[in-house]
Amino acid sequence: MKNSFILILSLLLSTSLFSCSDAVRDFKYMGKLREALDKKYPNQKIELNITNGKALSVSFVNTSYNDSSDSIKRKIACQIGALIENSSEEHPNFESGEVIFTNKHNYVIASSSKSETFAICFHDCAECEGIK
Repeated sequence: MKNSFILILSLLLSTSLFSCSDAVRDFKYMGKLREALDKKYPNQKIELNITNGKALSVSFVNTSYNDSSDSIKRKIACQIGALIENSSEEHPNFESGEVIFTNKHNYVIASSSKSETFAICFHDCAECEGIK
């Protein structure tokens, strides 16, 4: 009985350490990605979100790009995908990603927002061919 308790406890501990190492890796990568995005798109408010290590959201909030044409926004999504794929850093194996262009306005008693979303192409895809 005591041996099975120790076995279960050690199994739980090793599982939690493994999942924590993934979270630490994702957190470190977000810092590196933020630096790269700040360098590529200076003076822009960019928010990053990684969900379960599999989905990436990059939000441009109230930036000069929000009023750009769809082709420019699509180009930015392609460039971000290329930036991630060409990164020398170990990055999470994202299954999906999106670039969100958001206009947020807060008023005294209300707030409003308008968003447009563009998919990130992480691997070679026809949509980003020649754009990156």
